[in-house]
This record gives sequence, structure tokens and C-alpha cells, in this order.
Amino acid sequence: MGPRPIFHSLIAVESGDDLEQFLALGKNREWVEPIVRNQHPFSLFAETQSWVALRGGEAQARVTALIDRVSNERRGEDTGHLVLFEAVPDSHLAVQLMLWEGCGWLAARGCGTARMGFRSSCDMPFNIDAYGEPPTFIHRNNPPYYHSLLKHAGMQPGHGFIEYRLSFNDEWKGRYEATVDWATRRGIVIEPSKDHEVFARVMNECYTRHWGIPHYLPEEVALWTRGLGVSTPADFLLFATIGGELAGTTFGCLDFWNPGRGILFEICVREPFRGQGVNFALAARLFLALMREGCTEASYTLVLDDNWPSRRTAEKLGGVPARNFITYEKRLRDR
Repeated sequence: MGPRPIFHSLIAVESGDDLEQFLALGKNREWVEPIVRNQHPFSLFAETQSWVALRGGEAQARVTALIDRVSNERRGEDTGHLVLFEAVPDSHLAVQLMLWEGCGWLAARGCGTARMGFRSSCDMPFNIDAYGEPPTFIHRNNPPYYHSLLKHAGMQPGHGFIEYRLSFNDEWKGRYEATVDWATRRGIVIEPSKDHEVFARVMNECYTRHWGIPHYLPEEVALWTRGLGVSTPADFLLFATIGGELAGTTFGCLDFWNPGRGILFEICVREPFRGQGVNFALAARLFLALMREGCTEASYTLVLDDNWPSRRTAEKLGGVPARNFITYEKRLRDR
């Protein structure tokens, strides 16, 4: 008789022991654990279920299924998410078993699409190049074999994203200062704030038609402005006004994994004020703040491949393409 086969099994994460197996497959435990334990702010309106796939008792892969009911209702969508995915090499069968279970769970709850790689504040797209370059702390740094695992499990490539990088020097510092001066003369007033509620409201308004952006609760946004704000100066959250009316906002932070690098995390301008240079003024003011904190470079991230207005903004501010990313999707029923 030959050797006994090593069977695959799937565990729905319920207990502490299951959770430890789940967490052991990835990093950033402090961010991941509240999602799996249903203690994240979006747990107020989202449904989640996590799994760990095993082979011979050893953890091979993990994933969490998430249904964001509020965002689906506001966007008229039926999207479910598969987030926090991690896997070891050569785990095709384990991943296939796990993702089929996750897709079935989503479909049974009314979802028509399963999306992997973009539920902002808990999941980011999959890296497809520049694997040897150090990522920012907010980006995935998945190995190349993840794409084979996901495609084998029936996931199909979806939307693409790009990250831009900027190198700071005296020339660009002068340009940013000139941009802020120009904006001031045009009546664009930029001031720092810690008002995460207003920040959430402006983002929700500006991103209404932006693909994939969820509807944010103020408590969720506070994880950025307060959590990251432990080491973030006040002027990393900025608001622009014109004639006393709120025109736009931006948020940045330090890249905790790469000293000397900053991140422009969000920038949005309300529709009535677009085309007036508000985006350039906000970004320039943020970059000057990053430079004062000792940053010599910054990440402008992430931008949809077909969001050409934002891509042109990044390039005019000195950004060059640094990394590319992709999401995955699977239809769970016919339209």
C-alpha cells in the first residue's frame, strides 16, 4: 500500500484556536483581528465569516467573506467581498476549496458578485509587479504565486490600479510653495483639521460614482485620522474652502515601514469646485507638510487605471509610476 493521502479540510473561524490559525498566516494582527472578531466599526452594518483551509492539519490559506450592506444599498449593487486573503505556496486545492465555500456563503446571502482586493480600510488590490521594491504599509506585498492560486480557484482579473511615487527636492519644494501661494491669491483657503466626521461626509459625496469606494462611517474614518494620527501632525488632514464653502479635502500620513516616505492617502474635490486647482493646492500643501517631517519621497496612491484626471494630477505634481495592482472578481449568478 502506498502512503495515506493527506486530506484538505476547512474550518469556519469561531473559537480562539481557529482565530490563532487564521492570524498566523499573515501580518498586521492589530488591524486584522477586529475585523474577524466583528469589532471593526463597519461591523455595525456588515456581515462577515472567516475560514482557514488546512492540509494535514497545517494552515494553508485564509479568507474572510464580507457583505457591506450600507454601501450596496447606496450604490444599488449586490457585491460581496473576499478579504484578508493569504496563502502558502502550492496551496491550489486548499484555496479552491476555501474560495468556493466563501463564494457560496456570499451567494446564499444575495450577492451577485464576489470581489477580491478592494474594500478600502481593510483590503487592498494585489500587486502585479515591482515585487522587489519595498511597499508602503498600506499596500499588499503579495508574492507572484497568489495570482495563480486565485485564477485556479475561478477568480477573474478585474480593475487595475497604479501607485505613483514622488521624489522631493528643492525644485519641487519651490513648485509646491508657488502652487500654495497661487491658490491663496485665488481665494482657496487650506486649513488643517481633525474633524473625521466632515472628512467622511466629503469623501462619501465625492466618491459617489467612483468604482469600488465604500460608504464610510465616521467611526471607520476615525481609524485613519485618529489611529494613524498618533504620529501624524495635525496638518496631514486638510480642508480647502472657497468663499467660505467647503471645496475638498486630503489626508496623508507617514509610511511607518519606510522612514523618509510619506503617503497621500486620499484627495477629493467636491464637484462644483473641480477644475479650479483645488486638487493641486491640497496636494502641494500636504507634500510641504511631509517634507517638514523629514520625508524625501511620497506615495500618491491608489489610482484606478482609467481615472485619468487623478493620474494627470499625480504626474503634474511630479509623480512617476511605481507599482501596479489588480483586483479579482467572480460572478455568482447571471445578471
